[in-house]
This record gives sequence, C-alpha cells and structure tokens, in this order.
Amino acid sequence: MKRGAQRGFTLVELMVVVAIITILAGLMISVSGRTYGANAYTVSDNIASTMNWAKMRAVSTRRIQTVEVKPQEILVWESDITGLTASAGTPNFVQRVKIPTGVTIWQVDNVAHTATGNSVSQVATLDYNITFKPDGTSSGATVFVTDTSNARQYRVLVYKFTGSSYARPTW
Repeated sequence: MKRGAQRGFTLVELMVVVAIITILAGLMISVSGRTYGANAYTVSDNIASTMNWAKMRAVSTRRIQTVEVKPQEILVWESDITGLTASAGTPNFVQRVKIPTGVTIWQVDNVAHTATGNSVSQVATLDYNITFKPDGTSSGATVFVTDTSNARQYRVLVYKFTGSSYARPTW
C-alpha cells in the first residue's frame, strides 16, 4: 500500500507565523502609547454623559444632584431631602468619574459659552459645583477640557433652563 502525501503545516512554519504576529502586535502597542480612550474628545463626551445622567437622576429621584468638578475627577452628590430645597440635608456620595492621565479639566465657568473664541486660563485648584434640580433645570456651566499639550480643546455646555449637556470642539 502506498501512503499518500500528508498535508498540513510543520512546526517551524507555525512558529514563524506566531513570531510575525507577535512582532506586528508589538509594533501596534508601541505606536499607541496612550491609554485607550484617554483623549480630550472622549473625556468631554463622558463628562456630558455624566451631566445628563445627573439631570435624569435629579428628575427621577426628585432630589437635587450636585456634580463637583475637579481637575482630575468628577464627583456626583445627592441631597437626602426630596424637593427643591438645597439648603437642608446632607449630601450623599453617588458616583466618581476619574479623568485619565493625559487629559485635564482646565476651567469651569458659570455660563454656557455657545460661541467659540473664549479666553480660558487654567485653574489648578479647581473645585466647582453644578447643581441639577428635580424640575430639570441646572445652575448652568461650561467645562473646558484639554489634553496635556493643550493641542485639542473641547468644552462641555450645561444649559441652565433645560439642564441638558453637550460636548463641543474648541473653546
């Protein structure tokens, strides 16, 4: 009986393919040295989502939500009193959103800046509160976000009368 030719790959061929894939993967990892998703656009979009979430939480729980903005984190607090009374009650911690390395919150202003061309200076000791009320309104603000080289700038608008938040490019 004659045995037919065997088909398949040799061990050496498989090892060469694995080595090529490893080299290509190493090149791709070294090209993207930053943490995945750590750019000013993604962070500003995440901040807008957090603001909208705080608004919806205020409406659904009928309790005032306060979003505390710092250069490297955002904290969400909830009043323990139901209704529009902000002076009474003790704030309860709800959520923390960490700002990744490579992005910083530059400044917060108490007005929603809808037009570009704003002159913004960095506030290193930033600690600003944005309040969302159960009727859907907010105290309003603009959160200025940038990367560490200040090459990409975004602003998050928080409207006073609707409480809605949107991320927009440039200052």
